[in-house]
Amino acid sequence: MKRSLIFAALVFAGSVTAQPTVIEFRGVPLGASEATWKEKIPDIRCQETRPQFKLLADRECYISPTVKPGDIAPEAVHFGGIAARSIQADFYDDRLAKITIKLTPGDVSTVVLALTEKFGKPTSIESPTFKTRGGLIETNTITTRKIGTGQIVASRFADAINSASVQYTDAAGLAEFTRRQESIAKAGVKSL
Repeated sequence: MKRSLIFAALVFAGSVTAQPTVIEFRGVPLGASEATWKEKIPDIRCQETRPQFKLLADRECYISPTVKPGDIAPEAVHFGGIAARSIQADFYDDRLAKITIKLTPGDVSTVVLALTEKFGKPTSIESPTFKTRGGLIETNTITTRKIGTGQIVASRFADAINSASVQYTDAAGLAEFTRRQESIAKAGVKSL
Protein backbone atom coordinates (compact mmCIF):
# COMPACT_ATOMS: atom_id res chain seq x y z
CA MET A 1 0.00 0.00 0.00
CA LYS A 2 2.76 2.40 1.00
CA ARG A 3 4.58 1.65 -2.28
CA SER A 4 1.43 2.45 -4.27
CA LEU A 5 0.96 5.79 -2.53
CA ILE A 6 4.57 6.75 -3.19
CA PHE A 7 4.17 5.66 -6.81
CA ALA A 8 0.99 7.74 -7.21
CA ALA A 9 2.70 10.77 -5.65
CA LEU A 10 5.58 10.44 -8.10
CA VAL A 11 3.19 10.31 -11.04
CA PHE A 12 1.32 13.43 -10.03
CA ALA A 13 4.53 15.27 -9.12
CA GLY A 14 5.87 14.90 -12.69
CA SER A 15 6.08 18.01 -14.81
CA VAL A 16 3.20 18.75 -17.13
CA THR A 17 3.67 19.39 -20.82
CA ALA A 18 1.12 20.30 -23.47
CA GLN A 19 -1.39 17.49 -23.79
CA PRO A 20 -0.77 15.54 -27.01
CA THR A 21 -3.68 14.51 -29.22
CA VAL A 22 -1.99 11.53 -30.86
CA ILE A 23 -0.28 8.53 -29.30
CA GLU A 24 3.09 7.92 -30.93
CA PHE A 25 6.12 5.77 -30.23
CA ARG A 26 9.49 7.12 -31.40
CA GLY A 27 7.78 9.27 -34.00
CA VAL A 28 5.41 6.56 -35.30
CA PRO A 29 1.75 7.25 -34.48
CA LEU A 30 -0.81 4.53 -33.85
CA GLY A 31 -2.51 3.91 -37.19
CA ALA A 32 0.72 4.23 -39.21
CA SER A 33 1.76 1.64 -41.82
CA GLU A 34 4.46 -0.99 -41.37
CA ALA A 35 6.54 0.89 -43.97
CA THR A 36 6.49 3.98 -41.73
CA TRP A 37 7.59 1.84 -38.76
CA LYS A 38 10.47 0.32 -40.77
CA GLU A 39 11.59 3.78 -41.90
CA LYS A 40 11.55 5.34 -38.42
CA ILE A 41 12.47 2.31 -36.27
CA PRO A 42 14.54 -0.03 -38.49
CA ASP A 43 16.27 -1.76 -35.56
CA ILE A 44 13.03 -3.42 -34.36
CA ARG A 45 12.38 -5.92 -37.15
CA CYS A 46 9.01 -6.86 -38.57
CA GLN A 47 7.75 -10.32 -39.52
CA GLU A 48 4.67 -12.48 -39.89
CA THR A 49 3.01 -12.80 -36.50
CA ARG A 50 4.11 -15.86 -34.52
CA PRO A 51 1.33 -18.49 -34.63
CA GLN A 52 0.41 -18.13 -30.94
CA PHE A 53 -0.27 -14.40 -31.49
CA LYS A 54 -2.33 -14.54 -34.72
CA LEU A 55 -5.38 -13.23 -32.86
CA LEU A 56 -3.39 -10.16 -31.86
CA ALA A 57 -2.08 -9.15 -35.27
CA ASP A 58 -1.38 -9.96 -38.92
CA ARG A 59 2.22 -8.78 -38.63
CA GLU A 60 4.46 -7.81 -35.74
CA CYS A 61 7.65 -5.90 -35.13
CA TYR A 62 9.43 -7.43 -32.16
CA ILE A 63 12.65 -7.27 -30.15
CA SER A 64 13.56 -9.20 -27.02
CA PRO A 65 17.31 -9.26 -26.54
CA THR A 66 19.11 -11.63 -24.25
CA VAL A 67 21.22 -9.36 -22.07
CA LYS A 68 23.63 -10.94 -19.63
CA PRO A 69 24.39 -9.22 -16.31
CA GLY A 70 26.93 -6.48 -16.90
CA ASP A 71 26.13 -6.19 -20.63
CA ILE A 72 24.56 -3.08 -22.08
CA ALA A 73 21.17 -3.61 -23.75
CA PRO A 74 20.85 -2.51 -27.38
CA GLU A 75 19.51 1.02 -27.83
CA ALA A 76 16.44 -0.35 -29.65
CA VAL A 77 15.11 -1.87 -26.43
CA HIS A 78 15.53 1.26 -24.30
CA PHE A 79 12.21 2.74 -23.20
CA GLY A 80 11.52 5.54 -20.73
CA GLY A 81 15.02 5.51 -19.27
CA ILE A 82 15.33 1.73 -18.77
CA ALA A 83 16.11 -1.38 -20.81
CA ALA A 84 12.79 -3.10 -21.55
CA ARG A 85 12.50 -6.89 -21.63
CA SER A 86 10.73 -6.72 -24.99
CA ILE A 87 8.96 -4.36 -27.36
CA GLN A 88 6.25 -5.58 -29.73
CA ALA A 89 4.23 -3.60 -32.27
CA ASP A 90 1.12 -5.27 -33.70
CA PHE A 91 -0.39 -4.47 -37.12
CA TYR A 92 -3.91 -5.23 -38.45
CA ASP A 93 -4.31 -4.70 -42.21
CA ASP A 94 -1.04 -2.71 -42.38
CA ARG A 95 -2.15 -0.40 -39.56
CA LEU A 96 -0.23 -0.04 -36.27
CA ALA A 97 -2.85 -1.09 -33.71
CA LYS A 98 -0.97 -1.77 -30.48
CA ILE A 99 2.45 -1.54 -28.89
CA THR A 100 3.34 -3.61 -25.84
CA ILE A 101 6.48 -3.00 -23.81
CA LYS A 102 7.38 -5.61 -21.18
CA LEU A 103 9.36 -4.42 -18.15
CA THR A 104 10.33 -5.52 -14.68
CA PRO A 105 7.94 -4.24 -11.98
CA GLY A 106 10.76 -2.25 -10.36
CA ASP A 107 11.20 -0.20 -13.55
CA VAL A 108 7.59 0.94 -13.86
CA SER A 109 7.90 4.08 -11.70
CA THR A 110 10.79 5.35 -13.87
CA VAL A 111 8.81 4.70 -17.04
CA VAL A 112 5.64 6.29 -15.65
CA LEU A 113 7.58 9.47 -14.87
CA ALA A 114 8.85 9.53 -18.47
CA LEU A 115 5.30 8.94 -19.77
CA THR A 116 4.07 11.82 -17.59
CA GLU A 117 6.77 14.09 -18.99
CA LYS A 118 5.83 13.23 -22.59
CA PHE A 119 2.05 12.64 -22.44
CA GLY A 120 0.94 14.46 -19.28
CA LYS A 121 -0.67 13.24 -16.07
CA PRO A 122 -2.65 10.00 -16.07
CA THR A 123 -6.38 10.16 -16.60
CA SER A 124 -6.77 7.55 -13.86
CA ILE A 125 -4.75 5.55 -11.35
CA GLU A 126 -6.04 2.27 -9.94
CA SER A 127 -4.58 0.15 -7.15
CA PRO A 128 -6.20 -3.29 -7.38
CA THR A 129 -4.96 -6.31 -5.48
CA PHE A 130 -2.73 -8.66 -7.46
CA LYS A 131 -2.68 -12.26 -6.27
CA THR A 132 -0.33 -14.95 -7.58
CA ARG A 133 -1.25 -18.60 -7.97
CA GLY A 134 0.96 -19.29 -4.96
CA GLY A 135 -1.09 -16.90 -2.81
CA LEU A 136 1.27 -13.90 -2.66
CA ILE A 137 -0.77 -10.70 -2.50
CA GLU A 138 0.56 -7.33 -3.68
CA THR A 139 -1.02 -4.02 -4.61
CA ASN A 140 -0.82 -3.38 -8.32
CA THR A 141 -0.66 0.13 -9.74
CA ILE A 142 -2.27 0.80 -13.10
CA THR A 143 -2.03 4.23 -14.69
CA THR A 144 -4.12 5.11 -17.73
CA ARG A 145 -3.75 8.07 -20.06
CA LYS A 146 -6.60 8.64 -22.53
CA ILE A 147 -5.33 10.51 -25.56
CA GLY A 148 -7.46 11.12 -28.64
CA THR A 149 -9.13 7.80 -29.51
CA GLY A 150 -6.48 5.77 -27.70
CA GLN A 151 -4.92 5.09 -24.36
CA ILE A 152 -1.63 4.25 -22.72
CA VAL A 153 -1.87 1.82 -19.81
CA ALA A 154 1.08 1.08 -17.51
CA SER A 155 0.71 -1.86 -15.10
CA ARG A 156 3.17 -2.60 -12.32
CA PHE A 157 2.12 -6.26 -12.51
CA ALA A 158 0.96 -7.48 -15.91
CA ASP A 159 0.43 -11.21 -16.30
CA ALA A 160 2.78 -12.27 -13.47
CA ILE A 161 4.37 -10.87 -10.30
CA ASN A 162 7.69 -10.51 -12.14
CA SER A 163 6.28 -8.86 -15.28
CA ALA A 164 5.12 -5.29 -15.85
CA SER A 165 3.86 -3.73 -19.06
CA VAL A 166 2.99 -0.57 -20.91
CA GLN A 167 0.47 -0.78 -23.75
CA TYR A 168 -0.36 1.83 -26.37
CA THR A 169 -3.72 1.12 -28.06
CA ASP A 170 -6.38 2.96 -30.03
CA ALA A 171 -10.10 2.44 -30.57
CA ALA A 172 -9.72 0.99 -34.08
CA GLY A 173 -7.14 -1.57 -32.92
CA LEU A 174 -9.27 -2.59 -29.93
CA ALA A 175 -12.36 -2.93 -32.18
CA GLU A 176 -10.46 -5.20 -34.60
CA PHE A 177 -9.13 -7.34 -31.74
CA THR A 178 -12.67 -7.71 -30.35
CA ARG A 179 -14.02 -8.62 -33.80
CA ARG A 180 -11.36 -11.32 -34.22
CA GLN A 181 -11.92 -12.64 -30.70
CA GLU A 182 -15.67 -12.94 -31.34
CA SER A 183 -15.04 -14.69 -34.65
CA ILE A 184 -12.80 -17.27 -32.96
CA ALA A 185 -15.38 -17.78 -30.19
CA LYS A 186 -18.14 -18.37 -32.75
CA ALA A 187 -15.97 -20.89 -34.59
CA GLY A 188 -15.19 -22.58 -31.27
CA VAL A 189 -18.88 -23.09 -30.51
CA LYS A 190 -19.01 -25.63 -33.35
CA SER A 191 -16.64 -27.90 -31.44
CA LEU A 192 -18.74 -27.93 -28.26
